[in-house]
Amino acid sequence: MGRARKRKQDRGDASPEASEKPAKGAHQRAQWRPRPSSPAVPLGLLAVLAVGAVAYANSFSVPFLFDDHFAIVGNPEIRSIEPVGRFFTQSRGLPHLLDVLNYRWGGEQVWGYHLVNVAVHLVNAMLVFALTLLTLRLPVHGGRYDSRAPVLAAVVAMVFVAHPLQTMAVSYIVQRAESVSAMFYLLAVLLFAAGQSGRIALRGAALGAGLLVLGFLGILSKETVASLPAALLLYYVCFLRDGQERSGVDWRLALLLVVPLLYGVYLARHFLLPGFGDEDGQSSWMYIPSAGLGIEGVTPGRYLITQFGVILWYLRLLVLPIGLTFDYGWPFADSLWSFEVLAPLAVLLAMIAVAVATYSSYRWVAFAVGWLFITLAPSSSIIPIKDAAFEYRMYLPMLGFVTLAVVGVSDLAQRLSTGSAAGRSAQRLALGVGLLWVSGLVAATIARNQTLQDPMALAVDSVQKAPDHWRNQFGLGAALLEAGNKAEAVAPFERAIALNPEQSTARIMLADLYSREGRLEEAEEILLPATDAREESVAAAAYRQLGYIYKGQGYPEAAITMFEEALVRQRKWRSLDLQIARLLRHDGRYHDAAVRMNRLVREVPSYGERYRVEVAQINLLGGVHSFEEGEPDFTLHMLGIAMGDAKTVPLATHYLAFTHASLGNRAEAIHLLSDLERRGLADASALANLDRARAGEDLVVPATSRQLARQK
Repeated sequence: MGRARKRKQDRGDASPEASEKPAKGAHQRAQWRPRPSSPAVPLGLLAVLAVGAVAYANSFSVPFLFDDHFAIVGNPEIRSIEPVGRFFTQSRGLPHLLDVLNYRWGGEQVWGYHLVNVAVHLVNAMLVFALTLLTLRLPVHGGRYDSRAPVLAAVVAMVFVAHPLQTMAVSYIVQRAESVSAMFYLLAVLLFAAGQSGRIALRGAALGAGLLVLGFLGILSKETVASLPAALLLYYVCFLRDGQERSGVDWRLALLLVVPLLYGVYLARHFLLPGFGDEDGQSSWMYIPSAGLGIEGVTPGRYLITQFGVILWYLRLLVLPIGLTFDYGWPFADSLWSFEVLAPLAVLLAMIAVAVATYSSYRWVAFAVGWLFITLAPSSSIIPIKDAAFEYRMYLPMLGFVTLAVVGVSDLAQRLSTGSAAGRSAQRLALGVGLLWVSGLVAATIARNQTLQDPMALAVDSVQKAPDHWRNQFGLGAALLEAGNKAEAVAPFERAIALNPEQSTARIMLADLYSREGRLEEAEEILLPATDAREESVAAAAYRQLGYIYKGQGYPEAAITMFEEALVRQRKWRSLDLQIARLLRHDGRYHDAAVRMNRLVREVPSYGERYRVEVAQINLLGGVHSFEEGEPDFTLHMLGIAMGDAKTVPLATHYLAFTHASLGNRAEAIHLLSDLERRGLADASALANLDRARAGEDLVVPATSRQLARQK
């Protein structure tokens, strides 16, 4: 009789249906019950950290990739931490603050940025472990998972930390916004669960204040944290609601997070709501419209129906992470009534139906499905984003299905076994399968990071997997160019432009290659559309390149105009002032050339030292030309500057004396020419003019500006 009762209890413990019903008495008190201390928890945490460290050990040598160059390498805004307040008043301010601190401590040493990213990822893995452990021990499960909780939580966290689907959010530095926002997201869910379950002595206003702080920190990291209120409500419904009315649980605390949500909308107003507010954000040096209701050609409806297939692809990668692609270039769907849209929609609706049907008997399904859709909502619903699919968007959404898979397999093993010995064997088998899964994921992540280490390997991999995406073709061209294979880089750039004629950067790169080959007319044709690019730095680069093309074609006026346009957009490109001064000199506009050169030297003194001879020569020509144009004041000023170099001193002094004599200051002329004679620098014409000055005769002009130009 006792054995039969024990077997019945074992089978009852293995029943998901039984386990999901609150135990008798839960209606009076459904709070956290302290568990005896166990070494399984610290050992589990150590295992999670070890797995993460091994998986990302080779990520520290991954170089700066793609947008890293805009956000970090070429970003002037990370050079200074001042003013600190800006990080709390701009979209994604906290990841930007991390960039600034990274630069402050290590400049552009890439390993430091990876160290921060990996550290954040490991923190998130520990938060996943803690949240899973707490959830498994909640009263709603009736103590069913008490003995298995540390192991299950460790496996869930290990899958989370090791899955190769996470590499883009960790190893691609600029995407740290994803992992940093996830950190605050997980902290908020953990705080909510711990506070509401009685795990920590934090309730009411204090708990609400903590959630608000985490909500604001999360929204300052990335706009995806806007879904946090819905995630807390989902957690409440799945794990806290049953019998909780008398235990002090207040689901309305989740609604407090609407406040940071609204702040996030305000920070992102420039791209979410075109025309709303000022346009300061759109004049940023690196402003690139990539999301929001103003994305051209992508309506909210079109974006939504495209996401049905994208979400299903994400799930496929979660189960079978083969075919990971850095940049998909996923095409947008044109109509709801197509197989590519309706088939994924049917699968997603079936998932929702299963979640609803199993809610009473097995909450993990409802949680997994609900978590997926809620956490993906900001990036995979009705707010258009220029790119329909990126793997880093699954960083946090994968958690629900990972938990379902791990806990579900364990429950299945428990249910299929009979007797305690068989149950333990089944659990060991399930654990072995889980660890084997983790091992495979670690190997896949290491391999993926190995690909990311080599820009050429990454470019080839991306083109092989998504050859019709212009950005992959551009990346291949850039990688070939970096490797010195200029001739081979032409074809990928041409292909990129053919795939996306509005792409400006590829035009600039291709035009440069054409120019080097002497194909100036083709270079001009390919460049002209790029001058209309919205990104000011790109448009400036197009104008600059056109300037060099026109210079090479022998059109100095057109070249000057292009350089001027580039300087309007990028004033820091002061070398273009030097190019303009040279073109003016070449065009015979010596006075204008000297004025331009002198302004450059005055504003950037280093140019004066670096180009001392050229500055003196241009001022000598400018001074002579100014005299010829009847502007003696300019002549005196420019000739004074021309005397700054030994090579131009004799002629500059001679012409300066001639100018003073022409202005009636014969004594100064005699003084200057006598000094030349004393120093042994006076040529025959200078000595002859000295004699004329002493005799009261008119001096002979030393040389015309044209004669001087021909001499040079």
